[in-house]
Amino acid sequence: PPMLGMGTNLAGALRFAKVADVPGMRFVVISDGQPDDASGALAEAAKYKAHISTVYVGPEDDHDQGRVFLQQLAALSGGQSVTADRAQELAAKTATLLLGA
Repeated sequence: PPMLGMGTNLAGALRFAKVADVPGMRFVVISDGQPDDASGALAEAAKYKAHISTVYVGPEDDHDQGRVFLQQLAALSGGQSVTADRAQELAAKTATLLLGA
């Protein structure tokens, strides 16, 4: 399990989920945008055929590096990036990404 302050092994998670990268599949990454290896995560995302959308959960500062990283990750794969400012918004935002556009 990840330790507090260590970052998320997002590259590893994307490698693990790659087996499900088939036509019609949608991926949603919900994160604070602070992986332990940002360049590795972007490299893994670039290998996906399906879109990877992101939900940023963190500070509301538009210049937050976590938000910017998740926007880059989504744009790289043609996905969408949204922000869930409060926990109760998380389910609605995720459903929009999975069921919507």
